[in-house]
Amino acid sequence: MNTYEFVTLLLGFIVRLAVPVSATAIGVWLLRRLDAQWQTETLQQAANVGGFTIPLQNLNCWDVHNCSPERKATCPAYLNPNIPCWEAHRVNGQLQEACQHCAFHRMKLTALKTAS
Repeated sequence: MNTYEFVTLLLGFIVRLAVPVSATAIGVWLLRRLDAQWQTETLQQAANVGGFTIPLQNLNCWDVHNCSPERKATCPAYLNPNIPCWEAHRVNGQLQEACQHCAFHRMKLTALKTAS
């Protein structure tokens, strides 16, 4: 095999790998931008609670349910405010029955679905 054939073979191999990898990288980049846009739109939505309009990102389940300070002290959602309340209340990876019927949970999921 001479140098010309080797270079041609090497370039063909590089192109065969580079095109799918770069197309995948561009697709991932575009999907991440789209996801970030959807999350921003969701956070900008607002909910009406007790006659007040509150942005969804500032709305917490303990505010909607008017939880007492005693209940907040033992509530996993209150103790972990960086994750959704229904994620904090999971038991063995399963969503609790009370969360499935919770109006706050449904409102947040509806907001997420309408944003996408």
